Amino acid sequence: MRRALLVCALVAGCGGTAGDSSGSSGACTALFAWGLDVQVVSASSSAPLCDATVSITDGSYQETLKTLPTGSPDGGANCTFVGAGERAGTYRIDAKSGSSEKVVDGIVVTKDACHVQPQSVRIVL
Repeated sequence: MRRALLVCALVAGCGGTAGDSSGSSGACTALFAWGLDVQVVSASSSAPLCDATVSITDGSYQETLKTLPTGSPDGGANCTFVGAGERAGTYRIDAKSGSSEKVVDGIVVTKDACHVQPQSVRIVL
């Protein structure tokens, strides 16, 4: 019986649901959460700009976001730039594509007992 309880506690937290990151079961999940997901789109066509460069800054912390290419429901291309993995902070986002550039400042990513609470940002260039 003790072995079964130990396995249950190690594997699932005994009482939480899969994907539950609230910590309500007393154990955090192994989920890795990105703090920011950013979509960059064209002002003239609303098309995703998958070749954009997106970087974030929080004080002395700097990161260039990674691209996660995904399909959109209509079968077209869609791109999401992700970063600030499991890192709370107040971010400045710099997005560039061609000669267009935009800065979004003051994006706050918070963290609960287990994971960051992701913030989605759409930037129109």
